[in-house]
Amino acid sequence: MLGERGLAAVTRALRPRDTATALARVIGPAELPEGRWDVTEQITLRIGPLTGAAPWALNARSAGELSALRVFVDRTLGRTVSVQATTLASAEDARAALDWFRERMQRSLARRGRTIDQQDVEPPAVPAVDATWAHEQFVSGYGYRLTLGATRAEKLVLVHARGRHYTWAWPELVDILETQLAKGANCGKRGTEQNQGHD
Repeated sequence: MLGERGLAAVTRALRPRDTATALARVIGPAELPEGRWDVTEQITLRIGPLTGAAPWALNARSAGELSALRVFVDRTLGRTVSVQATTLASAEDARAALDWFRERMQRSLARRGRTIDQQDVEPPAVPAVDATWAHEQFVSGYGYRLTLGATRAEKLVLVHARGRHYTWAWPELVDILETQLAKGANCGKRGTEQNQGHD
């Protein structure tokens, strides 16, 4: 799940008392594009030492910043999307974290499935953001994966969509990302233990 969890895949666990507040700041099924959406997983974690000694990671860890992730499945089209919201210590740190994630994500995607083609693409226009990144991947079995990341001030939002070819389009990812930014990507602070839920 590294490719979907991103920063959360290399974090330290949190105390449950902080997870409800953090997850409440991540969008829910009703805020996704049209479809029959269910939550399949949700997790809230603190950025931990496995991110390395990069200043942005040390700053986030010191401040107790959290990263919250929610994974959804559309029962109508058989597609999935994960939305991850993280608050860093500064806008500069958020951009550095996006760069780190992009490198990590590309390595992870290359190992998952039989890749036919993958590439960074020109990011679609997202209003009022500081930095963006977009990546698409085609895998055997007609698999299609799109990833869109963006920062606004100290907030970092990552949207990772999977499905069969062309069950996703970039405007949908932009809508999801904008909705998350509007809801507020501040994932809370100060905590230590993991919370997961499954439908």
